[in-house]
Amino acid sequence: MNLNKLLQTQEEIGKIEENTLKVKNNLKILIRTPKEFKDVQNYADFLIHGDSIFISFSDVEIEVKQRIFDYLNGVSYIIDATVEKVSEDMTLYIPNTANVSKENKKRLWLK
Repeated sequence: MNLNKLLQTQEEIGKIEENTLKVKNNLKILIRTPKEFKDVQNYADFLIHGDSIFISFSDVEIEVKQRIFDYLNGVSYIIDATVEKVSEDMTLYIPNTANVSKENKKRLWLK
């Protein structure tokens, strides 16, 4: 699974505006590639406010990746969000307000 494949399927499921994937059922997925640890607070705020976040860790060092991952996993635990590891460098965070079944996730992400 890679981000390019996800973006290629965009025509079937919605549209992208400024690194935001909008799925037809009003689920909004923010697509972000952090550059440094301080980026994580904005991502946590989006998640807390009900937006899903697709994070690519490809542009950060392993230590920063681990700090961001731990921070967002802590936030996810507190708000009862789902964390799905898509690949070694990509993780999807889904708030509990989004109703995404395993079947829908498979259809959206694994094409």
